[in-house]
Amino acid sequence: METLEILRSSFTLAGERLFLHYEEGVTKPYRVGLRFRKLLAFQHIHDAIDAFESLELVTEDVIQAAKLLKIDIHRVPRWKSPRSGPAMARVHYLVHCVEQRQAGLQLKVAGRRSALEVWHTPKSK
Repeated sequence: METLEILRSSFTLAGERLFLHYEEGVTKPYRVGLRFRKLLAFQHIHDAIDAFESLELVTEDVIQAAKLLKIDIHRVPRWKSPRSGPAMARVHYLVHCVEQRQAGLQLKVAGRRSALEVWHTPKSK
């Protein structure tokens, strides 16, 4: 028997209702979604909470932002402790990445541990 438990609910800046819920018996039990649409699924609660809080702060299309956010959730490490910066630093960085991708920019990383990041416009062919 599968159980569905709503952990958090909130509204986006556009006024859409956003849910974070736990679904027992599946591989990725933590899900972020709208009322009738599941947007993202995660195995770890920390990634799901960061995605939920990032989608709360996104001003544009939430469905497109969720697709772009999934890319950066896996790319940005969670290993930094909150003591090394503000508690919402990862969430703000994820929102920044989504906004840059929505603007049509691409990320180019270089250096040791991807220390250098440059957002640029893609070259047209």
